[in-house]
Amino acid sequence: MFTPLGTIIKQIGEVGNIDVETIALLTEFAIDDSQFDPSITASLPKYFNLSEEELKARRDLRKDRIFSIDPPTAKDLDDALSCAPLDNGNFEIGVHIADVSYYIQPNSKLDSIARERSTSVYLVQKCIPMLPPILCENLCSLNPYEDRLSFSVIWEMTPTGEIVKQWIGKTVIRSCVKLSYLDAQRVIENDSDAIPSIKKLKPEHPAEMIAKDILHLDKIAKHLRSARFSNGSLTLTRKKHAFNLDEIGYPSYLYIYEQKDSNHLVEEFMLKANMCIAEFIYASFPNAAFLRRHPCPNERKMLQFLKFCDDLGVVIDPSTAGTLNSSLQQVKETLKPIVDWQATKPMQTAVYFSTNDIDEEDYMHYALNVPYYTHFTSPIRRYPDLIVHRITEAALNQNKSPFSPEKLKELANHCNQKKSGAKRAQERSDKVFLTLWLKLYPVTDTCFVVALGKKSFTVLSPQLGIDERIYIDDVDCPSKEYNKQKNEITFKWKDPDVTLVVGLLTTIKVEFGMDPNYVPIKISTKLVIDELTKSPAEDVKNRLVHVISPLVDEG
Repeated sequence: MFTPLGTIIKQIGEVGNIDVETIALLTEFAIDDSQFDPSITASLPKYFNLSEEELKARRDLRKDRIFSIDPPTAKDLDDALSCAPLDNGNFEIGVHIADVSYYIQPNSKLDSIARERSTSVYLVQKCIPMLPPILCENLCSLNPYEDRLSFSVIWEMTPTGEIVKQWIGKTVIRSCVKLSYLDAQRVIENDSDAIPSIKKLKPEHPAEMIAKDILHLDKIAKHLRSARFSNGSLTLTRKKHAFNLDEIGYPSYLYIYEQKDSNHLVEEFMLKANMCIAEFIYASFPNAAFLRRHPCPNERKMLQFLKFCDDLGVVIDPSTAGTLNSSLQQVKETLKPIVDWQATKPMQTAVYFSTNDIDEEDYMHYALNVPYYTHFTSPIRRYPDLIVHRITEAALNQNKSPFSPEKLKELANHCNQKKSGAKRAQERSDKVFLTLWLKLYPVTDTCFVVALGKKSFTVLSPQLGIDERIYIDDVDCPSKEYNKQKNEITFKWKDPDVTLVVGLLTTIKVEFGMDPNYVPIKISTKLVIDELTKSPAEDVKNRLVHVISPLVDEG
C-alpha cells in the first residue's frame, strides 16, 4: 500500500483565529495578497490629468447627469449610469465603465501582474485588489465630483426597454454623486427620506432630477428583466450571508443579504451592456473574440434532480433554461427551498473562451439564454474585462484584433483557473466567519434531509441557508442501523427513549456550532432529540413553510 509523504513548510497559526484562517485559505487557493511594488506604479500620474489631445479623442459627457450605485463601502467604482428623457418619449440610457485600459499598457509589468492575479478577491473582512490602490480606488474609479475616463455604451431606448439606437465609444465623464443601493431603493419605494438622503451627499445635479432618473431606470429595468425571463432566462439564488464585525474584526451580527429592486436595476443594465459588447466584438472578430459561455446542466445530475422532484410530486420541464425556470416558479412555497437547493446541483460553471476554440453552437450562455455573452463592465476587478476593452477598442478603430486565437485560449484558461480559486476563497471566507459566529451563537434549526447514503446524510438548514453532511459514525447514539432497501437510517436512544428514522425529506432538529477539533475550521452538527424528531416524513410538505424565515432581520 502506497503511503504519500509530505513535508511541513511552515506553521501558520492557531485554528479559529481569523487572520490565521485567512492566510490558510489564501495559500490553499493560490491567492496573491502581497503588496504592490512601488516601482510598478512609478510611471503612473499621481493625479488625474486630461490632455487636450485625449479630450478630442473622446465624447465629452462631463455635463451629463451621471451617477454610480454601489454598496456603501465600495471604493473601486467600475460603473455609472445615466438616463435622459428625449423629446420623442424615449430615453438615452448610458452605461459608463472605467477605462482601465488607458492606464495599463499591454505587456507592461503592471499588465503582467494584473493578468497573473486576474481578479480581485472579496473576503468578508477585506478586498484583495487586482490593481494597485492608485488605480482601483483613484485614477480608474468613477469617484464622484471627479473627471474620469470611461468606456460607454449608450442607447436610445423606448420606455419598455427596446433598443432604437446604440453607440459604443470612449468618453470622459464626471459622476455627480455616489449612491448606495439603499439610497436608490428609497427612491424606488417613494420613501420620504429619499430626496433628503441624496441631498446630504451634496450631488452636483439636483437631487430631485437624480431621483427621477432612478425611477425611469427602475421602470425600464423591470421591463428588461421581464423580457429576459420571458425569453428563457433562468435564475437560481441561494442565501448570501452578511456580517457586522466588532472592533477586532470578529463577527458580531449575522443577516441574510436580500437583493432588492435597486440591485436588479444595476444588474439589468450591466447584463445588457455585456450582451451588446459580446455581439459587437464577435461581429468584428469572429475568430478572435473573448466571450463567456455557460454550458448546459450535467445530464447525470439533472436526471437525479428530476427523480428527486418526481418523488416529491413536483413536475419539472428541463427542456430549456426557460422551461426549467418556469417550473421552479410554480413549485409550492412549502417545497421551494428544497427544490431550489437541489436545482443548483446539475448546474455547471460559466467559463471564458476564445471563439476560435469551440463550435459556435457551444457559445450559448445557458442561464441567460443568449447566444453571445462576455464581461465588459468590471475592468477594475476582472482582467477578462480589460481584455474585452482592448478588443472593443480595436474593433471601433477597425484595427486587427490585439490577440491571436491561441493567446486568447491561453488567457481564457488562466482566467478561468483564477476565477475558480477566487470563488472558492470567497466561499471559504464566508464559511469561516459563519462558523466563528456559530461558535458564539449556536443555532438550532428544523432541517430537512436532502441526501442520504450508507455512511452519511445531508441536511438543509432554511434559516442559515447552508447544507451540511452528517456522518453516521459521528452521531452520539448507541444504536445505528442503515436499511439499504428503504434507504433509511434508524437511530435508537435509551435515555431518553427515542427512536428516530431518518429518510429522504425527514425533518430533524440540528444544532449548528463550531467543531474545535477540525482543521480547517468546520461547522459542527448535533442532532437535537425532542418531540419534533418524531414527526413523520409525510408531514414535511405541511411543515416546511413554518421554518422558512431569515435568521435575523437586516435592520
